[in-house]
Amino acid sequence: MLEIIYPNYPIQTSYEIGLVITTFNRPHYVAKCFKSLQNSVLDNVIIVIVDDASDMEETISLIKDFSMPNVPVIKIFKKERKGFAVHQSLQVGWDLLSEKYHCDYLCNLDSDSLVTNNWLNRLLAIYKIQRPKRGPLIVTGFHAHSHSVLKEYDDYRIKKSIGGLNMFFDLQLYEKIIRPNLVLCWDDEVVKAMQQFKYPILCTKPSVIQHLGKMGHWSNMESGYDIAFDFEGDTASRRLALWIDLHLYRRLKLLYRMLLQNNSDK
Repeated sequence: MLEIIYPNYPIQTSYEIGLVITTFNRPHYVAKCFKSLQNSVLDNVIIVIVDDASDMEETISLIKDFSMPNVPVIKIFKKERKGFAVHQSLQVGWDLLSEKYHCDYLCNLDSDSLVTNNWLNRLLAIYKIQRPKRGPLIVTGFHAHSHSVLKEYDDYRIKKSIGGLNMFFDLQLYEKIIRPNLVLCWDDEVVKAMQQFKYPILCTKPSVIQHLGKMGHWSNMESGYDIAFDFEGDTASRRLALWIDLHLYRRLKLLYRMLLQNNSDK
């Protein structure tokens, strides 16, 4: 069951870009993400927030209070959580944006992210320049250190793979690649499909999105977590701190594995 809250003013029937933000608890991240979005420039954009049955009142209040000038925000609250279901939340949002609001492009953003003030315009600009040259493609604004680069250019990279933090694509790719692969590990399946069809995955250079969360469903002591060391919004000292933090995290992860191995040998 879904509770849908629409803006209290008329909404257009079509927008250039439809953005889906998925949330579940973690209000300290959600608050930073929303503030970052409110400081960004969004033109001809409609936002859908899909909350996966958060049980923290602070998160629900943050979503209900969130607004942006000249940007309609539709808020969808799931009433029941059935395990990890980001893929289902994305489909709810993207289907609504494509079918009811006829968006030319679709995009997502995890709620533990920060963005620069022109992040979405950068994604759109790279897409519009590269789509006629390269054919169907995905653009992301987040260059995770753990996903390798195939080739570098002045203002973008070609990536071998990406995670699901942020993707930007058109409706045709949604129907052919994205929607059929909205399963549990949807980002992995989307990357495999892109590789199968030899469609490129591009990333802004530098990154216009940063990952805040260290702990999540997939990010943990065993698997590590993703950071963009070239985030446009970070200072040099902040980048150095992130680098130190990550390497300390890796050492703790190694120690954690050693302790697990010692326990299993007993």
